[in-house]
Amino acid sequence: MTNEQVKQWTDALRSGEYKQGKGALCNVNGFCCLGVLCDLHGLSYKKFSAINTLTYFHKSKSKASIDFLPLDFANELSLNNRGNPTDFLKTYNLGLAPHLTGRSLSELNDEEGVTFEEIADVIEAWHKAGLLSHEMPIGPTQT
Repeated sequence: MTNEQVKQWTDALRSGEYKQGKGALCNVNGFCCLGVLCDLHGLSYKKFSAINTLTYFHKSKSKASIDFLPLDFANELSLNNRGNPTDFLKTYNLGLAPHLTGRSLSELNDEEGVTFEEIADVIEAWHKAGLLSHEMPIGPTQT
């Protein structure tokens, strides 16, 4: 990810424009931090009204996801689908608070009760350490 992409994502997390939710990329309760990323990149989605959840698609509708990044999108970002950098174990030495280390972004968001502000700090630390260096244009994707 470029500096601008990381800034756009972390600014969005800190903006207050996205209500934080749990258990899905986006549902009636709000967005996961990874759902914010999907929204910023303009991923297509389908609403499942029975569970009030959005399912995001990227290039291939067969790789849709409700609770994790669509796999092809995650690969383009050098993240796995739980929101970890591909080389996740390096995050143990980034000077982050203990409750922010050794966890994926989805775990921080859904299980640990970490705020979007703190998650933005983690993303910035990963980026500064070179873990989010894969270049990808931000904006709506072609399907």
